[in-house]
Amino acid sequence: NQNANGYNNYDYDSDNDNFDSTTGAEKSKSNFMPNKVAKRVNFEGVSWCLAQDEQGNSSWLEEMEVYRLVGDEELPFELPDYCISEEESVMLQEQAEALAKELKTVQESFRRFRVRSEIVSKKKDAEIARVTDNNLKYKQHNIVGQDIQAELNVARKQIETSSTIQGEQEIQIKALKAKLKQKNVELEKETAKWNQLHLARSRKSSQEKENEQDKDYEEGISYSISEANFGLHSAFANNSNNGEAVEKLTEQLAKMKREYDNYRDRIREIIHVKDEELARLKDGREGKTQAQVQGETKFQTPIRPGSACAASMGLPNNDNENVSDSGGKDSVDLAYLRNIVLKYMAAQQEPETREHMEAAIATVLRFSKQDVKFVQERRASATSPWKLF
Repeated sequence: NQNANGYNNYDYDSDNDNFDSTTGAEKSKSNFMPNKVAKRVNFEGVSWCLAQDEQGNSSWLEEMEVYRLVGDEELPFELPDYCISEEESVMLQEQAEALAKELKTVQESFRRFRVRSEIVSKKKDAEIARVTDNNLKYKQHNIVGQDIQAELNVARKQIETSSTIQGEQEIQIKALKAKLKQKNVELEKETAKWNQLHLARSRKSSQEKENEQDKDYEEGISYSISEANFGLHSAFANNSNNGEAVEKLTEQLAKMKREYDNYRDRIREIIHVKDEELARLKDGREGKTQAQVQGETKFQTPIRPGSACAASMGLPNNDNENVSDSGGKDSVDLAYLRNIVLKYMAAQQEPETREHMEAAIATVLRFSKQDVKFVQERRASATSPWKLF
């Protein structure tokens, strides 16, 4: 029996005559000393224990009352678990029913398996009998056909001979594989040497190309210096009393000469560095692809801010800016500078002393024919003389 709280309802009066079911209290017994708890229930939040003494008498007591009668904080016996609730009882019953159904299913499956096993056993017995009969016939056939056995022995000897030949061929194959491996190693070494030589040739070709560009740049600088000298002589011839113009042209010529000397020293330094790197490459430096080596050794000579050539072009003196030697950034900066200078040259400029500077800018930046035509068209209507190009 179970109460509304889901716990078992026990007939307390039947288990103990001293229990009052109306008040939920026990009639006192002065000589009752529990030594065992048979059951334990939780009734309306109160833990009740069915305690028994040594004489077998039982009584329902509160759990705290059991501790009080024993007179110790720890009981000399273990307390059982609470009786299960109604939900747990129903769940256990459902599990028992499910297990019973599963047991019936397993029993039926076992019965079918036993029938199938008997059928298979009978088939195996029949097959064994057939094989035994075939073995008897085979023995009789061997007795009659001795020549077939002799041929079989000859075939076995041939198989053994073939196995020996196959073993020798496998040894030869292993030797050939070892030779092939050695040849592959030699091929890799030769390939590495060829790649190294190819890299050296590529770098040499790149160096020659850069030397040609540097030569063109030097020719442009020389041309600018010649133009400056020509302008200087013209200034002397036409304006002998114009001391300020002569002084500016002289200062410009000196700056351009210093810039040319600095550029020549820088080119020599770059060539020296390239020669050292080429020597290191020839000594056996490996592990880099041709693109990496060319990327690391590619030099360009940007126009440094603060130099004489930059001053002559009117560029600002940004000494704190870092100038990259990589080709990508220099090409972007050069294109930006080229567009700015192109707009500057297309504007209306009065001083005649800037003509030679503009000629030098056009030479250094390698203006195309379309650029020159653009500047000439923009200045075609100018009143000041235009002698550039």
